[in-house]
Amino acid sequence: MKSRSTLAQGLPRSGIREVMDMARQMDDVIVLVVGEPSFNTPKHIIEAAANAAHQGTTKYTPNSGLPGIRAAVAERYTERFGRPVTPAEVLVTAGAVNALAALVAAIAEEGDEILVPDPGWPNYMSMIGLARAEPVRYPLLPENGYLPQIADIEARITPRTKALIINNPSNPTGAVFPEETVRALVELARKHDLWLISDEVYEDLIFSGQHVPAAKFDAERVITVSGASKSYAMTGWRIGWAITNPELVALCGKIQEAL
Repeated sequence: MKSRSTLAQGLPRSGIREVMDMARQMDDVIVLVVGEPSFNTPKHIIEAAANAAHQGTTKYTPNSGLPGIRAAVAERYTERFGRPVTPAEVLVTAGAVNALAALVAAIAEEGDEILVPDPGWPNYMSMIGLARAEPVRYPLLPENGYLPQIADIEARITPRTKALIINNPSNPTGAVFPEETVRALVELARKHDLWLISDEVYEDLIFSGQHVPAAKFDAERVITVSGASKSYAMTGWRIGWAITNPELVALCGKIQEAL
């Protein structure tokens, strides 16, 4: 038999998944390893999905999502961004991770560098590796409240840097970025002509402070990623989205057809 992909074989498996697999084999344990809400999917969502399935809503969907959900997401973020968001700016995906992976594939050339938080969600590393790009870690230090420092990020920017990924609210630190931090990160991306991919899937799980969407400060450069998993306890339903310009949505839709 021909050999398997060295790229695929070299991808590290997430330690989070290894601990999850161990926990599934145990009884009477509280699993804190993964971002799983403690409440169940709300009853009215389950009933609506069941009714739709009984009525035959089980067919193929467009690559970028059904028109109804794209319109609903656009309406949600029109309010949050304080500017009009159109359905053409919405890409619906199989969870937020699918949105992130499609976006990385859409913007990265082989050898490009993408800045990722450290500590951060490990899947950033694998999806960047699959795109044959290079992840570059920037630190989130406890003495800074786990907030990204502009100088630390800027010191890691090179001519090969294509994008900056931020995660606000942060997994795993729980840090919620204040407005001045979000604004400064957007300005940094603008200064160096970078895409800013803002993973905001925890946007509604706030215990103190206020979530500030990065897209409020730049409608073109910032790509917002979120989904239903955390806000509505729908992790297994695999419903995510990205909000960006229509041209990039169309390109990601084409990638999703292959995925």
